[in-house]
Amino acid sequence: MKNDKILAFCHIIKASGTTFSDVLRKNNGIRHLDAIPPRNCYVYGRREIERDIKLFPKLNSIAGHGLRPYVDYGSVADKLQWVTWLRDPQKRLISGYQHSIEKGGREVDFETWLQEPNHRNRQVFFLTGSEDDLDGAKRKIEELNIFVGFVERFDESLVLLKKLLLNESFDIDYSKPSNEAKKGVIAKEIHNNIDRYRELIVHNIGLDQELYNWAIQRHVRILQEQYNKVNLSGEINSTILHGSDSFKQRLNRLGNKAMRNICYKPIISKN
Repeated sequence: MKNDKILAFCHIIKASGTTFSDVLRKNNGIRHLDAIPPRNCYVYGRREIERDIKLFPKLNSIAGHGLRPYVDYGSVADKLQWVTWLRDPQKRLISGYQHSIEKGGREVDFETWLQEPNHRNRQVFFLTGSEDDLDGAKRKIEELNIFVGFVERFDESLVLLKKLLLNESFDIDYSKPSNEAKKGVIAKEIHNNIDRYRELIVHNIGLDQELYNWAIQRHVRILQEQYNKVNLSGEINSTILHGSDSFKQRLNRLGNKAMRNICYKPIISKN
């Protein structure tokens, strides 16, 4: 990745974004920003990114649920190198429901939840702003050259990302995700009765599934161009050890947290 580029991570809900954001924090420290959208708004827009680039002119990475590839980011757009992660749509959907019950405190059955708004084709939606624009999602990935990683192929996606970034110092080792469901009881129950919900599930994830299948084929093609199986396996085993973080990495996390809480949040709260 060129030195003047900022890695822009589109964090799709329930698709390993917490884990990958932590990788960015430990690598970039105060040069990483977890972007905060305006109050009462889900999308982080042009005004916000231009303000934040001025506040932190040496950023290496920026992430957040509100950071979306379909937004016109004006003069900043050419500086962004986009990255996102996709997940098996059915698993992501069920995980989203489990999260809303276990951590969101909701009391609603799965069938009712599926019929609520804002649960359809979320992966297409995060890329395009529309839950029905499959072609637009594919175009956006191609036009912006978005790197697409996959939850189900997490380690090999990280290895490929590092290679494509042309950054040997980018540490792709990671710790076990801290926000995984504790027991998975809810998800297990749904999977055991999947036929009961199949029609509603298909309705909710149809275009996401098409996007996922298309992106996997694209990923495999790029992977074949960059690696053979022996080299890929060797690099995964040598770089992703799930070991303890170094002093520098812990310092980067602390510095990032301090920057966010002491500088960033107080400044934007006045806007």
